[in-house]
Amino acid sequence: MLQWLRDNLKTFSWTLGLVIIAFIALYIPDLLTPKKERGDIIATVGDDVVSMDEFRRAYQQKEQELKQRLGDQATPELMRQFQLPLQVANDLINQRVLIAEAKEMGLQISDKELGEAILKQSVFLDADGNFIGEEDYQRILRSVGYPSSASFEEGMRSDLLMQKVFTVLAQNVYVPDSEVERSYRDQVERAKVRYVQLPRSQFAAQVDVSGGEVAAYYAQHENEYRRSERRAISYLLVDSARLRPQIEVTDEEIENYYETNKAEFTREEQVRASHILLLADGDDEVAEAERKLEQIKRRIEGGEEFAKLAREFSQDTQSKARGGDLNFFGRGKMGGAAFEEAAFNAQVGELVGPVRTEIGVHLIKVTAHPQSGVTPLDQAKNQIRFKLQNQRAEPEAESRMRALAARIASEGLSTKEQWQALAEESDEVTFGTSPPFESLGAIPGIGQVPSLAAAVFEAEVGGITDPIKAPRGWTLALVEEILEPSIPPLAEIELRVLQALKRERQQERAMESLRAAKEKIAAGDSIETVAAELGLEVKESQEFGRGTPVTELGSASAAVSQAAFSMVEGEVGGPYADAQGAVLFEVVERKQWDPAEFEENKNSTRAALENAELQRLVDALLQQKRLELDASFTRAFIDSFEIDPSRVES
Repeated sequence: MLQWLRDNLKTFSWTLGLVIIAFIALYIPDLLTPKKERGDIIATVGDDVVSMDEFRRAYQQKEQELKQRLGDQATPELMRQFQLPLQVANDLINQRVLIAEAKEMGLQISDKELGEAILKQSVFLDADGNFIGEEDYQRILRSVGYPSSASFEEGMRSDLLMQKVFTVLAQNVYVPDSEVERSYRDQVERAKVRYVQLPRSQFAAQVDVSGGEVAAYYAQHENEYRRSERRAISYLLVDSARLRPQIEVTDEEIENYYETNKAEFTREEQVRASHILLLADGDDEVAEAERKLEQIKRRIEGGEEFAKLAREFSQDTQSKARGGDLNFFGRGKMGGAAFEEAAFNAQVGELVGPVRTEIGVHLIKVTAHPQSGVTPLDQAKNQIRFKLQNQRAEPEAESRMRALAARIASEGLSTKEQWQALAEESDEVTFGTSPPFESLGAIPGIGQVPSLAAAVFEAEVGGITDPIKAPRGWTLALVEEILEPSIPPLAEIELRVLQALKRERQQERAMESLRAAKEKIAAGDSIETVAAELGLEVKESQEFGRGTPVTELGSASAAVSQAAFSMVEGEVGGPYADAQGAVLFEVVERKQWDPAEFEENKNSTRAALENAELQRLVDALLQQKRLELDASFTRAFIDSFEIDPSRVES
């Protein structure tokens, strides 16, 4: 390879390459290392393996990238939430899969192609754009951890092979002009509506139904009440909460835990605050938002509740339902220096703002401000004792339940009376019976335990499950009864049917009222006038795009969004049913697409769609090839990094 570089130095035309050493360092296979022991392997891909050493290098690199991007927010907890080990391991498997596919396609990388790619790396060029020479080339590779130029070049060759796979797949991507236009219009067309929502509960007092009507309704809808197979059980539960007080924790153990986990008891300075956010971009929007927040501020100072006004006006969709509450946060956690400075400098109960940030303008109320420090051991003792008791209670509960299961099996205890007698021998053991339940439902007395429900529905009458962990401890179930799928008689569910019929009638009234309101608007009334007659408030949506939901309208969102883009400004649409009743709206703004601007943006729109389609093809290829190659993680990897098995790709 170096000879090829020397031979082509004078005639080669360089440009900056797409492949960089930092990327290659993540993915090169350990081809030159001895065959790994099983514990040193994180995954197998056909006849190939991914080593733990390779994984660790890739993980460290990815971790460093996240820390550079996120700063102090890149905590170990965040890494766990990202499932970073699993992400990195999947990337390495996918690389192996793509290389295998490249070889199956008959793709190869010649020495010339490899050399050209290497000479596109600026790190290997001097100030005049010439190759730095063999000695410096080898020195640079050694400095970044390559044992030889061969290992680096093999990694580079692998990456180029993957690029060729992408190129082949890209040749199969076709996006018609109609799709390009539709996508562009979805991006640029916008609408805004004013609307009234009429809750069907407003008609509750006006709806009355007879017993005959309930029976007729049930006869028409009886299949909607069909029950799937149900099962009833008796069960034993070793309750962890009852075991906890029996578990002794010494003062020495508490002190050792405290000293070993000091960071757990170190508090950073925090505030708890609520805010009302108005999104704003540009001086005019900011000025309008500040004016509106000053009005809201005066209303709060006049006695109105902050939380009520936050739910009404705030445009922070995450916190508005909580009355603007942001919970506790430390410095550097809210992503805005102005916001944090205002919150941390305010007194508890103080109203601060309007405060301008990059996303808009805020009105802030500080509700708590605990200072930093270390909780003394005396104050932490009870917390530590409770935690250690909790940690030990679960394995103790499991041990006792397995002992009970062994005794049941050896003594042939197979009736609920015998199980009840067993439970009476120990305070921490509970006996219970459940009414019939469905396979996907919660188990009365035990809770939502899918593994227990699955075991119960696999057993016959009289069958006993294995010990299974439940939210309250460990449990064992005896199948008492199996009820086949059926339609219940009306007498059993009459209240449910009655409520459903009333809800339907109330919904009809709500829709009729808004249809009448729509006719009045067509005759000349304004939407405000008809809303006032119904005792409703006219609200205005945020701007939304074609094909995107009107977030304020819940279940009616999609229908309103679709209708709005077939209407003109001032036109009234609906009514449409929503989760609470019905909604009527008026289009107040429509931004149309400009065919001339579309022509200017047509190529970039097409490129984005082609990239998305290419990604879809790559994902489909990876999914198929991973199955064909039986790509899988080793148990050692899953256990070492506490990977959730449900999130592991097959």
